Amino acid sequence: MLGLGIGRFRRSPMAPRTIACPYCGKELAIVPEAVSIPCSKCSRRVELEDLEVVEKISRDLMTGASVLVRVGAMVKGNIHAAEITILGSVQGNLKASRLIHLAATARVNGAIEAPRLEMEEGALVVGRLTITNKARKVRGKR
Repeated sequence: MLGLGIGRFRRSPMAPRTIACPYCGKELAIVPEAVSIPCSKCSRRVELEDLEVVEKISRDLMTGASVLVRVGAMVKGNIHAAEITILGSVQGNLKASRLIHLAATARVNGAIEAPRLEMEEGALVVGRLTITNKARKVRGKR
């Protein structure tokens, strides 16, 4: 466990993939066994482990991988990741470089920004929604 209510989980082995640096947006190639890497553009260390929230926490979460907020869990803070899945509650902003999925039980009070959003009937969002154009963000033009 990373602290109260946050755990790491490993995905099954997979082929090399790319992620966007959560700090500057630079596309980074990573190998499956990597736990963290330095960004070649901004030089900041990017964590690559998936995070799972299972109870109430008050802190920001940032990873180059995925964040899962379970049913009954609550995050008071911002979440920035490649993919974000919300089954519980978040009081803060969500920013994903690939996908945000809001289950029917999701409750979000904050801004949402991602190139893709999946929202099940029953999910509740109070805040601004921005669907980004990934190609524009990476290249800096349309």
